[in-house]
Amino acid sequence: MAAIKIPRDKSSDLVSLPTTRISGAVTDVVGPNIDRLTSLLERTAKEKHANDIRLETLRVNDKVAAKKSLLDGMGIEFIQKLKEMDEIPSPENMDKLMEQHKMKVEAEVNRWNQGDNNFKSAFEGDKLAVLNSTKEKFYQEKNIKILLQGRVRWDTYNTDRSKRLDGLVGQSSHALWAAYEYETQLLEKEVSYAQGAGLIEHLKLVDEQNKLLLDFGKIAAGAGFLKMVEKPDGTISQEVDTLAVLKSLTDMGEPVFDAHEGEQISGKRTTYYGIDISPIRDQLIEHFDKASTDQINTEIKNDKVTVDKLTDLFMPQALDGTGNLDVIDSANWPLDTQSQDIKNQVKSILIAAKANSLNTESNVNMTLEIETLIETNKIFDEFEKFWLPSEEDHKEAFMKLDGFDANGGSIANRLSLGMIGTTHNKELKKMLTLDDADRARLARFNTWSDSIKGKVEGKLAKHNLYAADYWFQVKMMLRERFFDGLRKGTPIHELTTSTHKNYIFKDEAEYLKSLPQQAEELAITMQGGSVIDTSGKISTKEYTGPIYDDKMKSKYTTKEEWFNSPEFQKWQFKDYPENTIESEAFRLYMQYDFTPPTIMATYSKQSKNLKVAKATNQIEKDAIELDIAYHLVPNKPDGFTGKNWIGIYKAQNKDAVTLAELEKIVSKEKFIRSNKKRKDIKEKMLTSDNHSEIEKKILDNDKRFKKKEDGYYYWVIDGKVSNIKVDPRLID
Repeated sequence: MAAIKIPRDKSSDLVSLPTTRISGAVTDVVGPNIDRLTSLLERTAKEKHANDIRLETLRVNDKVAAKKSLLDGMGIEFIQKLKEMDEIPSPENMDKLMEQHKMKVEAEVNRWNQGDNNFKSAFEGDKLAVLNSTKEKFYQEKNIKILLQGRVRWDTYNTDRSKRLDGLVGQSSHALWAAYEYETQLLEKEVSYAQGAGLIEHLKLVDEQNKLLLDFGKIAAGAGFLKMVEKPDGTISQEVDTLAVLKSLTDMGEPVFDAHEGEQISGKRTTYYGIDISPIRDQLIEHFDKASTDQINTEIKNDKVTVDKLTDLFMPQALDGTGNLDVIDSANWPLDTQSQDIKNQVKSILIAAKANSLNTESNVNMTLEIETLIETNKIFDEFEKFWLPSEEDHKEAFMKLDGFDANGGSIANRLSLGMIGTTHNKELKKMLTLDDADRARLARFNTWSDSIKGKVEGKLAKHNLYAADYWFQVKMMLRERFFDGLRKGTPIHELTTSTHKNYIFKDEAEYLKSLPQQAEELAITMQGGSVIDTSGKISTKEYTGPIYDDKMKSKYTTKEEWFNSPEFQKWQFKDYPENTIESEAFRLYMQYDFTPPTIMATYSKQSKNLKVAKATNQIEKDAIELDIAYHLVPNKPDGFTGKNWIGIYKAQNKDAVTLAELEKIVSKEKFIRSNKKRKDIKEKMLTSDNHSEIEKKILDNDKRFKKKEDGYYYWVIDGKVSNIKVDPRLID
């Protein structure tokens, strides 16, 4: 920068300055200051120039970044058009398309360069970089598209093949072999294409051929083993019987061929419909082994759904006696043994209800045992059969009852036989629906209830038959209180703690019986002619039927005749003369007490009633009543065109009898039993005079009893003579 020149002031000629020391000093000061000013101006000019350069650089950089983003966007748009093309462009067309894109980019960049040399110089490198990147991505996308289309082709081939093979299921003919040959050739073509294009890594023809053979092997092996399956929703479909196929594949016997068709029907298989399965035999066995297991499990689940729906429909009708046996029979019950057994259980309950032989209350001890099995997860539904601990020593006797077998009897079986009453059956069904959490809570309730059981039953519980029934009623009441408290959110410890305000047995004193009350109950239960029901009532059995007096004896000379007389049967059956529904009076009279032999006799009677109700004629009914085991020749089956059906059936079933033959057996048995009864009555009459002396001898020598001054014998309890009279008829 040039120095600033200061012009001389010519007016100095007009002014005379004194030559003094001061003026000289001023001249010395001005010289150095001018140098400093010159330096400042030079520095300022340089800084302004540098700032201009900095600002320009920032402008150019911002423009470069913005325009580069635009070029990237153009490149993305260009590649996207390739993705959307139906066909992949040829190499020539690829180059042409790339050139078109480049020209478009150059035109746009030239427009940006107008009047902006600094940007032009700065952007050239970025432009080339973007174009190269776009070109690289463009060709990469082309390769990806080629591979994807190849993959799609392979996948499409496999999908189409599966559809074609599905259409072959069930074709038990040599069409399978022709289809296999076609698919083999097509497979070779598709694998060759895929391998040539490098589409699928590790693709081997031999592996794919084995897969194809296995697919055809599954179809061919199952072609001759089809079955119709009805699902719970009512739809019907045709499925391969996988278990039957498995049996065929594992048959190792000598091959047997059908004489007409020429196809193998048994023995070790090597081919199915011309297809050699030897290479895949083990794989087929493994496949159908798993498939049969899955199919069986599915069928079991479906059958259970069906049975559950049917029992939900028919059980309420069975319990109230409004159901129809034919309707139950005609329903779509699964054909497996278990489902058919459940159907028969429902029918038995209906028959018992129609015969008015269902009890309201239960055998308490039995019900408590069942509850324990439910609580410990050993019973899961009302139709599952089981043995109770108290039945283990009497299995043979119980197995003679209707519905019992080697597995025991179900809750439903016991209900139809009167062992379980309808009231307690509802309680048991509630327990069966409890989840694991509620069962755990129930276990805690039982632990607590056991702690108070002794107080409720009383000190004479060992001899008082009524005590167990009474405790059962109290326990059910407390259990309801317990779960009601849980539903309200009350903790268990509050419900079972006697000092807490939420204690469920705060009224305990009202349920504890005094010793005199217990003694009175004991006296009633130990004296004959009384029974106890579980509703909490003590009643006396009274015979309200017709009297077998002299008039009747002259008319009916034997008890057998009397029991079969119209007078007696009109009282015994409310639907006389059909004689299928017992009267309420007769049922109450036949109500059992709590001695095991009597209970068993009652159950047997009820079982007989069910069998009698199921019988189709009076001869069979008589045979059942007389405990005559028989195997009746069935009616000639539909479609039987031969002669002597009875002879053919008897040849295969040696113990079978016709209805006429059964009638003779029944008549003979009635005659034998009638004579035996006369003999027994006579013998009893001869020995009856000494009966009281025998009883006296027994009682005098038994420390359980003591004779008082009134001449009666009384029970000794805890070493003291009670006021409870002894009934000699009940002495063991």
